[in-house]
Amino acid sequence: MSSSKGPREFCWSREQMSTVHKGKVYLTGGFITESTTRAGPPDSLFGNPDIIVYDFSKSSSDIPAVTKIPYPITDIPVLKWGSFWSLGDDTDKLLLSQGELQFYHPGTSEDHLKYPKDAARVQPDGRSFEYDISSNTWKTSTTRTKEGVKLNSAARVSTTFSKSGKGFALGGRMAQGSYMDSNSQVRTSNPGMVLSQFSSMLIYDSKQNGGTWTNQTTELDTNESGTLNVVEGVGKEGLLVFLGGNTGDETQWRSLRTIQVYDIEAGRWYQQDTTATSGFYPPERIHHCTVAASSPDGSSHNIYMYGGWASTKNTLSDVWVLSLPAFHWTRLSTTGGDGVPRMDMACEAVGRDNRYMFVFGGDPGLGPAQKCDKDTKPGQLLDLTTGQWGRRFDVEKRYEVPDAVYASIGGDSTGGATMKEPREGFVDPALKALFVQKQTSPGKSSSGGPEEVEDTGSTTGKKSKGLPTSGIVGVVVGVIAVLLLLGLVAFLIRRRKKKARYSYEGPISESQGHVVGELEGTEQSEAKRYNTTYYTGAPAAPTELPVYGSERVELPTSERRTLSIGR
Repeated sequence: MSSSKGPREFCWSREQMSTVHKGKVYLTGGFITESTTRAGPPDSLFGNPDIIVYDFSKSSSDIPAVTKIPYPITDIPVLKWGSFWSLGDDTDKLLLSQGELQFYHPGTSEDHLKYPKDAARVQPDGRSFEYDISSNTWKTSTTRTKEGVKLNSAARVSTTFSKSGKGFALGGRMAQGSYMDSNSQVRTSNPGMVLSQFSSMLIYDSKQNGGTWTNQTTELDTNESGTLNVVEGVGKEGLLVFLGGNTGDETQWRSLRTIQVYDIEAGRWYQQDTTATSGFYPPERIHHCTVAASSPDGSSHNIYMYGGWASTKNTLSDVWVLSLPAFHWTRLSTTGGDGVPRMDMACEAVGRDNRYMFVFGGDPGLGPAQKCDKDTKPGQLLDLTTGQWGRRFDVEKRYEVPDAVYASIGGDSTGGATMKEPREGFVDPALKALFVQKQTSPGKSSSGGPEEVEDTGSTTGKKSKGLPTSGIVGVVVGVIAVLLLLGLVAFLIRRRKKKARYSYEGPISESQGHVVGELEGTEQSEAKRYNTTYYTGAPAAPTELPVYGSERVELPTSERRTLSIGR
């Protein structure tokens, strides 16, 4: 491969925050690396000075061309590990909140190597930043509860936004940090701040009084660097699913065998055990990404988990699917792509019924001197139905359940899941009730979305207005015929003078996911089989890459678990 220098091109990136608005993916924050050669490491590292936009509202033979909106770096700090939400298609507004100051100094949108001395290099300090797409303007506000209590900004939060107009930012931390100034000197931010880790959840309701915040305590441990997803259509306002992360101490990783879910309407958490195909569970991880897609008939809701940094200190490239309401894990085999393990990438579901997962950037985990992505392009698509990595996007293709998933939970590509609850049952009847309140029919509603119908247990799922007279007559005749048949059977049995004994146990199909096969080896050997890239050393200073292994000053456990984000 030639090493001759050319124009600077994308090399790799991490720490971007993303959202989807009207079929377009918007990315902000984090840092980007560029290189003048395809073969070597990056020539430059800089804070991202743009909102990066990809339009997935129409089909394309390649990843859509990128559009960049210059970010006001002199007024609003470039952040990382925060929340970035679309406030709904009817508002045309995006909201940036939480997070912490990006370490690398941002360049300008026109020249990434030009570092403005007046760039805003301060922590968000409880501020939120609202971007109006239509007018291309920003508005800064202080994050406060409706009682007027100011909320601090937490980084490494697990975050998502629901169709009900609510945003969620769970856990995270505040601590003394560092950043690079325009002269490439490392400075301290939040000097003297003692590490504070959180277990509470910030809830933003965009529909109340122009947007209100609530700081809700939880029974969870302190947590950071996990993911939240909303499963729409479960319960009245949706169900949050919390996956991965750690407690802030990298010796205490959150298990994926038992997961936490949250009923948005009731404001209640549940802790539910899971099962896994052939007994293999995904390894614990942080800095991964997740997206959700539901079967066409709404009988299963599938959360896809990709990549991340494992508790075994290596970067991952695996894809797993957690299917609800079965709460069952299946590993998805994928084809194509560059096969590079990644962490701290941005991921969003795009396409009809979330057919694809779009992945932007990601860090292979080998330090800032690692080689560039093979094709020097930041984006790639995973077809969530076929498991094929690629760059072609078909907006008309509808999401269907992958073969490997319905082989475990029953049904077919359109739904019909037969594993309708966890193998050992739901942890609480109230959680089970959320999944039987309503289901989605394959038809379309008047609004163009899936038609929601009451789950009455009938094959149609629709309420009956009662039988006509002819139907009643038919039922009566049928009952009489059954009674006559039963009398005849009883007469024959008496004549034979034999006792009738029945002892039949029907087999339970493995395809329905009720039987766990024997392990084909230890979990450690399984992890080694699909975790191929290992971190080989600490990066050279000045840098804060990678995020693992950093020195920390922690509060006593009893204090950390009761901390609240609000001050």
